[in-house]
Amino acid sequence: MSLAPLRAVPMKPTTNSDVTNMRSFSLTPQFTFVHDLLIALSHVDVRALTVNLLGITMLALAFVTGFPQARHALVNETLAGVSMSGLINGSLSSIAWLTWAAGNSLWWIVASCLAGAPALVATWWAVQRSGTVILRRELLLPAVWAAALLGSALVDHFGRVDTMSVILGTSLLWYMLPAVVEVWRSSDVSGVSAASWWLTLTCAFVGATYGIVAGVPAELIYGALSALGTALILLRLAQKSTAWCSVCGLARDCWCLVDDDIHQRESDVLAA
Repeated sequence: MSLAPLRAVPMKPTTNSDVTNMRSFSLTPQFTFVHDLLIALSHVDVRALTVNLLGITMLALAFVTGFPQARHALVNETLAGVSMSGLINGSLSSIAWLTWAAGNSLWWIVASCLAGAPALVATWWAVQRSGTVILRRELLLPAVWAAALLGSALVDHFGRVDTMSVILGTSLLWYMLPAVVEVWRSSDVSGVSAASWWLTLTCAFVGATYGIVAGVPAELIYGALSALGTALILLRLAQKSTAWCSVCGLARDCWCLVDDDIHQRESDVLAA
């Protein structure tokens, strides 16, 4: 079987109509849109876009972070394991951050402070509803922190320097340290919401990234310290609560805490 010889096929010369058709194909709306989009993206300020995206994320997290703790306290009617000193210091820090950020035109931080206000108010309402008594010793650290904030504001105003950014960068210590100490010292941490602290950890990473990209050292320091403290609290919450019964000495799932009659009988036995 022999193969047929190959023959050259003459090509049709390109006409003006063919060129017109090619041009019309290259300028279809789809290709024009992609072309214009690529040109627009080439002129985008990536840093400004990133700062705005991080700001929006911070705003959303600031709004939702505190609500799980408030709801947890209202539903369970307890704030066991929650530091009142830390809560007061956190409230003072929010006011200080709001004032400082507004004075430096850092509007994403201003918006984040305002977004977190409803959850903060709800948490204080839960404190009032639960009947939690704030002890005098729990007011010592807040008094020192308030004095530090006021002193820094006066130095910045009269000395025309910026010490507040450094002070605010460490503000988390005044909120986080009492919370860490309280949660590790307390045998009962049933009043602490793990969901709020997971959200706080997420917010810490976003805040630290914002501090790097936007060039705000205070936010970077705040985020780094927040991540460390939150990790310590979540580590404690991962452990089983050890609320010991004062009657039988067993853990919180003992019968004494389930049945009041048994609790009374155990008390009578121990008394005898």
